[in-house]
Amino acid sequence: MEYWEQRYINDETSGPGSIGRAREWKWSIIDREVPLIDSVIDLGCGDLTFWGERHSPKNYVGIDISPTIIWKNRLRWPQAQFKVGDVAIRDPDITEKSYEVGLCLDVLFHIMGEEDYLSTLHNLSLYVKKHIIISTWSSNPLKTWGVTDGTYQHYRPPTSFLYPLREDGWTLTCEEHYNKVNAIYIFTRNDERGHQF
Repeated sequence: MEYWEQRYINDETSGPGSIGRAREWKWSIIDREVPLIDSVIDLGCGDLTFWGERHSPKNYVGIDISPTIIWKNRLRWPQAQFKVGDVAIRDPDITEKSYEVGLCLDVLFHIMGEEDYLSTLHNLSLYVKKHIIISTWSSNPLKTWGVTDGTYQHYRPPTSFLYPLREDGWTLTCEEHYNKVNAIYIFTRNDERGHQF
């Protein structure tokens, strides 16, 4: 938490994945695959630069561990809902399948503990009805250190979230790679008959 809180206190951004060409690329895929996102839960919402000039969805909640960025986001999007919280901890105020779309963008590789990582995936699955959108590393950029820098980045292969989400009833419906390291994955929930929505 200290890393991100200090970053936002110093008016730094959420990072390069939320701006420029990377942002445009992500939106091009999201707009194609999930064109209407009016009901969104955003785990690790950061500073909202990913949204650019877009308006907030009608039903939006953003959760982030930094009180500073949540305070700034409330000023930017007063009509939306924001919560200070650890995305790995189940929020009792959010009922099961409350949101049509769940975003988890460039967050998973910042979760250091394995239990927190799996809890985040499970919470995402619990909160969302139809689509989960994850952007993360598809290959390891930390080879110099192994799989972690020991501070705020930890690489896990895509199978580490593919299997848990499949077990929770999700199907991977889109996988696109931006470069050798970054990719976006979109999951659709299966209904009781095993068909996609």
